[in-house]
Amino acid sequence: MQYSQIEITHSIVCPSCNTKNPLTGLQDRHKCYNCLQLIDLSFINIHGAVASRVFFGGYYDVITEALALLAENEEGSFSGFRHNGYTFQYKKRSARCHTCGTAFPLGEIVAAAGWVTCASCSEKTPVRACVGELADEDPRIAFVVGETVESGVSEARHPVSLNCSSCGGSLVADGTSRTAECKYCNNTNYLPDAVWRHIHPVPPHLPFYVVYQNDPLSRMEALVQFTQDLGGPGQPRAVDYFGLHGEMKIIPTGDRALKVQSDLQAAMGELLLPENLGLLERLFDGKACHDVALCTMLMSPSFGPFLPSFWPRVHPRIMEQLAKQPRLDVQLVNYLAYSDNPRVRQEMANRSYLAYPETLEFLLKDPDEKVREVLARQFDQPLSYYETLASDASALVRAALAGNKVAPGEILRKLRGDPDENVKTIARNNPAYEPGFFDRLLGR
Repeated sequence: MQYSQIEITHSIVCPSCNTKNPLTGLQDRHKCYNCLQLIDLSFINIHGAVASRVFFGGYYDVITEALALLAENEEGSFSGFRHNGYTFQYKKRSARCHTCGTAFPLGEIVAAAGWVTCASCSEKTPVRACVGELADEDPRIAFVVGETVESGVSEARHPVSLNCSSCGGSLVADGTSRTAECKYCNNTNYLPDAVWRHIHPVPPHLPFYVVYQNDPLSRMEALVQFTQDLGGPGQPRAVDYFGLHGEMKIIPTGDRALKVQSDLQAAMGELLLPENLGLLERLFDGKACHDVALCTMLMSPSFGPFLPSFWPRVHPRIMEQLAKQPRLDVQLVNYLAYSDNPRVRQEMANRSYLAYPETLEFLLKDPDEKVREVLARQFDQPLSYYETLASDASALVRAALAGNKVAPGEILRKLRGDPDENVKTIARNNPAYEPGFFDRLLGR
């Protein structure tokens, strides 16, 4: 298994007391150091309701950006980004000791049983394996290194003695609450910041490290986010349209854009190697998070030889997304034409110029008249297909053919005598129709 690492430093301003709180790991909630109120952090992950542009666990997030764009020790473009008092900085960097800064060998992190020991200063650093809820949130994350207190509030030191602000009586603050009640006058005393900080010192704002899987599938899914536009996967785009609240973010250009494209092709090629077919199988698990990558893979010419064996496992949702893409090769058009979804078959009927003869025969007999109607509007079909459509039981199909400006003259002559008045009128008004001698003689 291949891994990559990113260094994270982030903080949140408490909405209750406006105190900046350093965050010491990946967490959904944080208890304010100052007022003990719980702060919701769900917006930083995929389960948050802010937007599809998230910090962790989204289709385009910091892991994606670090993997696809950043060189080692290079800071990400979200350095200093703020949302709801949340400040976030990251860079692509190996996990290291908080005490002396020595980098940990990756093998020791992978083999760690809860802790990794620094070779230079013997300091122990916690290592959390990605299991349970964290794995469900983002399966790309393998380990989190250097997280400290999860609750946000450190364990209380020894109790502190102070005097009641009302009667001057002796008080003992044990740190379980921000207030202390006087046993002499029953006055509730709010503990000053200096006392509270002495009992619960704010931990230093130290980074932690996310170690994530860097297999061919992870690389492909990251890179594909930078090579798509509103027209569909696989094409260059100019801005990040997943932007938080619509904020635009310029994506790589020039040499970096070319590198992203070449890296994507390399990742897809590696994913198709026999030893990686198990990873490829994960693209076909039906989960929506794989949709963009799967569409890109299916549209890649290099995937052509694998299409027959994998096509039965393509989710109908993916077929509908593929059908809307402006650039499809002949093989995909002919597979999609047999979809159970009539909307997909309509799209393929609109690309009948790419269909094999047997596929056209199939579409000519489609039970959905709208598919046959789309086919009747197509140009340059064999005469036998137009003859079949001219005899179609649906007047809607015959009317579409009657309005086709490249329909052969003999087909239009037949439709000018159609039993349906609407079909007859459309055929007579078709500018492509050239009346013969008797038609002109009789004024038809």
